[in-house]
Amino acid sequence: MLEAPNKRVLVDLFHLMLAEKDDERADQICLELVQYWRDLAGFETSHEAFQYAQSGLILSPNMAGNCAFGLTRTRRYLTAVYQRVSALLRDQPDNLPVRVLYPGCGPYGILVSPLLVLFSAKQLIVDVIDFHAASIRCLKQIVHVFDLEDRIQSSVGDALEYQIPEAQMPDLIVSELLLAGLEKEGHVAINEHLLKQAPDAILIPEKIDISLCFVDPETEFDQQEMIKDRLCLGLVFSMNRNSLLAADSNSDLMTAETLIVPEYMNPKWVPCLFTHIQLCDELVIKEYENGLTTPVVYSLPKDFHKANKLVFSYNKGHMPGLLCSAVFSKV
Repeated sequence: MLEAPNKRVLVDLFHLMLAEKDDERADQICLELVQYWRDLAGFETSHEAFQYAQSGLILSPNMAGNCAFGLTRTRRYLTAVYQRVSALLRDQPDNLPVRVLYPGCGPYGILVSPLLVLFSAKQLIVDVIDFHAASIRCLKQIVHVFDLEDRIQSSVGDALEYQIPEAQMPDLIVSELLLAGLEKEGHVAINEHLLKQAPDAILIPEKIDISLCFVDPETEFDQQEMIKDRLCLGLVFSMNRNSLLAADSNSDLMTAETLIVPEYMNPKWVPCLFTHIQLCDELVIKEYENGLTTPVVYSLPKDFHKANKLVFSYNKGHMPGLLCSAVFSKV
């Protein structure tokens, strides 16, 4: 644990992380930053299991806190938010402060809240939401240590029920309420709910693409194999500003893509969903860089190989995830 709380330590770590060109070294700096931030929380580890709300799977505070140690993911999120906030301060100096809305912040608010030491209360305000009161208490403890209470506001509850106050319309909506393949967690529904209230807000991630590939499991999941044997059918769903704003708020289903089934597929191949996360501009999280982008095996309809089309939709209801139906040619 790093010693006495000192904003300068965090500021220096953050700038070192931004300046470092080597990914491995940058991740190590990020680890120091995360540990420093976490150690101030006074968070007591619990064994509470996950639970479900109307928005889908809700991670326990302990599970959410552990996500902070996905260093590549945490580092790139922090960098993306920093870049967007800096650009807004530069390009819209009369529209201050920049407001960030952060649903599912967990006990550390790690994807946004460390940035508070880099900006004044006149420059940056963060509104956080979490399902668990314990997570909000933990984050409040951290910001109290650094005397940052004037630049963060909090709410406890399901983000899918949150109504943005008129005076707190965000410039950025930052969230990571997702698992690989956009399964189980309510990332899509929550982002739709919030973006439709604040349609001018910038999203981070700005796009999440899910693609379907058939893979050889012997090579795909072998870390020693550099060449993967795959047959990629294409994009099946994209969550982005346009798809969220176009979604029907009165329906749990969102229309997705239709793929053509190839005439031949190697029988040992298995279907997998690949997740590609575009945080902003060139900042992305690619396959295998984090658990969020590790391919997941996906169950297709029975006898799908006899079909000529696979029609996808996305269920953003209580059990989020991709749905697929097979279209068979008429004889």
